[in-house]
Amino acid sequence: MKDAHYKGAAGLGHGVGYAYPHNFKNDWVKQQYLPDKIKDAQYYVPKQNGKFETALGQQYDRLRSAQHQNKH
Repeated sequence: MKDAHYKGAAGLGHGVGYAYPHNFKNDWVKQQYLPDKIKDAQYYVPKQNGKFETALGQQYDRLRSAQHQNKH
């Protein structure tokens, strides 16, 4: 994702096709942010040691599942 708030950004292709998540139900929209080479990398592995971490892990799993639905 490249900064697209300045004049001329669209001409460089910055922000083109970006969907602002807060304009969608549940503040989420399926879109790819990372380059193809690392788009499936997992940088966070939830633990089950406490209520907060467990809840965070459940939300993380829901989002990953939604992102990978209907993948071809």
